[in-house]
Amino acid sequence: MGELYRQQGRYPEAEKILDKALAMRKAIFSDSHPQIAESLNNIAALYESQGRLEESEQTYLESLEMRKSIFENEHPAIAESLNNLAALYHSQGRYLEAEENYLQALAILQNFIEEHHIAKILNNLGEVYKELGRFSSSEQKHLEALAIKKRLLGAEHPDIAMSLGNLAEIYRLQGRYSESESNFLAALELRKLLFGDEHHDVASSLNGLAALYSSIGRYSEAEEKHLKALAMRKNLLGDSHLDVACSLNNLAELYRLQGRYSEAEQKHLQALAIKKEILGSEHPDIADSLACIAEVYRFQGRYTEAKNILLGTYSMRKRLLGDIHIDIARTLNSLAVLYDAQREYNQAEPLLIEALIITQNVFGSEHPEIANCMHNLATLYGCLERYEEAEKMLLEVLKTRERFLGTEHPDIALSLNNLAEVYFSQGRYQEAQEIYVKVLSIRKRLLGNSHPDVARSLNNLATVFTASNRPEEALSYRVQASLINDKIISQAFAFSSENDRIAFLQRIQS
Repeated sequence: MGELYRQQGRYPEAEKILDKALAMRKAIFSDSHPQIAESLNNIAALYESQGRLEESEQTYLESLEMRKSIFENEHPAIAESLNNLAALYHSQGRYLEAEENYLQALAILQNFIEEHHIAKILNNLGEVYKELGRFSSSEQKHLEALAIKKRLLGAEHPDIAMSLGNLAEIYRLQGRYSESESNFLAALELRKLLFGDEHHDVASSLNGLAALYSSIGRYSEAEEKHLKALAMRKNLLGDSHLDVACSLNNLAELYRLQGRYSEAEQKHLQALAIKKEILGSEHPDIADSLACIAEVYRFQGRYTEAKNILLGTYSMRKRLLGDIHIDIARTLNSLAVLYDAQREYNQAEPLLIEALIITQNVFGSEHPEIANCMHNLATLYGCLERYEEAEKMLLEVLKTRERFLGTEHPDIALSLNNLAEVYFSQGRYQEAQEIYVKVLSIRKRLLGNSHPDVARSLNNLATVFTASNRPEEALSYRVQASLINDKIISQAFAFSSENDRIAFLQRIQS
């Protein structure tokens, strides 16, 4: 019953029942007994759900040590504890510790005929490798897990759908959008076959598809899927549930991308209210929502409000997560981007350097997040006319991203685009033009002909041709960009407030 209440988010009731169960088991059994270890494990899971991460880790470790004292070092119960600890570390961004514990659990289970548990660990390892940016390793583990599941469970089982969804997300992050879509659709159809049209797993598949469509600028389809997932979750779970908050956040981010800032703010605030009701005011998920709201305010030019929220988020994350955590680095990056938008470059640079150092401490020497930090720093150097430093760093970013993402990915196009901007600023128009042409080609292939990034590339080429005294070519590209932007603006203006329209136009023009 306590575990059921935990899953429903009824944490005070869950804690009361789980504490009572632990006390009863301690009264019946000796100090070290498998059922006591199980109770400790359940209480640790509750603490984790509540964001009481230190207590959760301590209790998981207590359960692990008890199981080690009861059983020999190689036992499925020990593997379960290692897996739970790894999952906790994963959620905290302690990915290398998570990997170590998952590998220990996997090594234990391989000595037993526990293939279904092995598949679970392989799946979890795949998720850690995804966070570490090791996409090929992640894909491999998910494919291994999928093969075991198909052998044990057949082709039509919920766990098959889960693996397909995990693979789809890996492909999305790699820019392999066609493969991502086919896997998301396969997972969705399988879940509908198994559960019917109304089920929380169906909502999860809709959410994944929407994220994919948002990535490639298919905003109408993304909104349709997000709204359907939100309605389904409300119908199944009620209005006050963390999954409902998640759907509201996803809708808000989509509206932000479309320039529908007032709607984005409204949805984020609704999500925040739900999270506070369930989790209290101090929780990593609360900090996530606040950071998203600050981002909306930055896009609206509400810089003071954005700064105040980000500073509060930074303090909360340090209290909850410690000094070395990827979310600390992301907050510093967001603050730096905010200062950059206000041309306060000297305040932005030390924050970006600190964010880079933290990210390297979390992930090691190479990771897409490290490339992101370096990209932001290089962009700042370009604004400061420190072109040599900017060029050197952007070339390094480009090499790193190509190692992780291949040569066809939106982030590759972004790195090339900023490199071309550095060359343009130095009057190296021919080099800039060649790179801008390459960027345009990549973006059209990946995102289609009517994406905002394609319009930006067309405008950049028009600017180069203008500077090179080639007015006819400049006009041709400017007209193509205007046609795309007119369509984007008309879509945004269909929903936006007057202030949102002004803010969106300013972003289009910049």
